[in-house]
Amino acid sequence: MGMGVGYGSCITNKENGSQSIGAGVFHFQSNKFTIANPGGTVINKTINRAGLKGIVAALINEHTHIATDIAGALWQIKNSIL
Repeated sequence: MGMGVGYGSCITNKENGSQSIGAGVFHFQSNKFTIANPGGTVINKTINRAGLKGIVAALINEHTHIATDIAGALWQIKNSIL
């Protein structure tokens, strides 16, 4: 399917301190964005979880090339495969 960018983010609400995480994949060929729910509970709503979910979403969408800016996610994937 070509190139996809897996992305995750973690946002803290300044008013009540609650955290929200989100993830998705941008598809270059179709110019569309797919949203992926990273799930998680209060203790594990992290940017790494969101970033990994974005990469997983890109893999599920059969992208052959995936870009991300999360070095920790790439390290975890490399070590789990090898």
